[in-house]
Amino acid sequence: MSQKKTQYISPNKKALQRLLRNKPAVVGMIVLFLAVLIAIFAYPISPDSTPNANDQVLEIATEPLGFSKDMILVRKNQDVPSCGVMNMLLCGQENSYKMIPVNSVEVVGDKLAYKLYTGKGNTPQPDTISLLNIVHPLSTDAPQISGNQIAFTDIDGKQQTTTIDALTETVMQKHIVKKKYWLGTDKFGRDNLSRLILGVRISLSVGLVAVLISLLIGVTLGALSGYFRNDGLVVSPLSILAVILGLIIFTFIIKFLAPLVPSFGMADEGNCNCTMWFFKMMGNLVINIIAFIFFLSLLFGIVGGINWVLMRAAGGVIKRKVAIPVDDMVMWVINVFWAIPLLLMVFALVLSLGRQFWQIFLAVGLTMWVELARIVRGQFLSLREMEYVEAAQSLGYGHFRTVVRHILPNAVGPIVVITAANFATAIIIEAGLSFLGIGVQPPMPSWGTMLKEYYGYIGTSKAFLALIPGIAILILVLAFNLIGNGLRDALDVKTRT
Repeated sequence: MSQKKTQYISPNKKALQRLLRNKPAVVGMIVLFLAVLIAIFAYPISPDSTPNANDQVLEIATEPLGFSKDMILVRKNQDVPSCGVMNMLLCGQENSYKMIPVNSVEVVGDKLAYKLYTGKGNTPQPDTISLLNIVHPLSTDAPQISGNQIAFTDIDGKQQTTTIDALTETVMQKHIVKKKYWLGTDKFGRDNLSRLILGVRISLSVGLVAVLISLLIGVTLGALSGYFRNDGLVVSPLSILAVILGLIIFTFIIKFLAPLVPSFGMADEGNCNCTMWFFKMMGNLVINIIAFIFFLSLLFGIVGGINWVLMRAAGGVIKRKVAIPVDDMVMWVINVFWAIPLLLMVFALVLSLGRQFWQIFLAVGLTMWVELARIVRGQFLSLREMEYVEAAQSLGYGHFRTVVRHILPNAVGPIVVITAANFATAIIIEAGLSFLGIGVQPPMPSWGTMLKEYYGYIGTSKAFLALIPGIAILILVLAFNLIGNGLRDALDVKTRT
């Protein structure tokens, strides 16, 4: 009688199966996937694809959900270049037309008479505008009208002719459009839906960069503290002196070399240079990474050189070793950061680093590593006593290989869970900073900034202005929390289902 073979399933596959059976976690992943797609294609899918969705029509300020109005599209008397697809994807496209909201229009000769919409309940203001000015970008020279014929000079200095009948047909077919604002407008007459969509990009960007920074600091310090403890790192007093002298020398060297490293800067979104800025930023990022590796190697080289000179000078006289209390030192730093209120620390970092886009990322990331470091430390304190770690040490493997190849992979589960929670925390912190006015600066759309501008409308008929970004923050943060809970259950080895 043949025995039925049991198919082997790897622990990672079991964890994935448990995660996919967790319906709330799956919902969270779907929301996150949609948010990432929206962030990538924010400008193409936004009703207002201008940079920062900043196309202002002051006459339609704070209009309700589903508001729609006829608009006259008037060609701006300036050259608005048509940017490429990449530039459109990154920074949007400047609008070639100015929008005028109207209640009614009528062609009178070579002009278009209209009643300007000035808000619900207000009396429409009658006005007129030249048909030629609606269709063509004009120079300062006055057009010449002869019967039905019009001769004019465009913005490029070219002489052109047209007819009033042709202008009338073009205006009525292409320049009178009905525009709908699904989520209403803000106090500057900007489309709320477009700014809400672009806010996804800000929130996810801040969360991603902040989590990467917190991972770099938290995992490094937590691993050092848990692996070496207070007696695992034994060095010569001369090595300690070499480190101190090396840091002093390195500080003076870095003072002269640091200005040579390029900064990221921001794109001038009014022109078609966003693609160039993006690739320049990527190049600067590579240069900064290379510079970081170079400076780190320089520091190690200086310390190693000084240590060699001191050892040779001492001639082996000093043989006593000193155990560095790595755990106590790291825990002291963690406790100091833990004692400072989170927002107060972020305020201090933002005010010292600046309020630009990248400084906000850095400030948020520098405040989120503490809890991660404590968890990684606890994991390393437990895992370093396992048999496979003792086997690695008995085979003569170095500290770096033992930590990276043998201990860290077994501590990934808790790190992934806390990372998902930190992503949600970073979004809340960024929204809080923007709400308090020290986060992302206008006109860049941020959910926190939208809350700040309109929280006073809560309790009125225009409460939707504050509720919409608040609900968006709630949904995105809840998605990350659901994913974090799902990962926690999936990676729990005690889970049997």
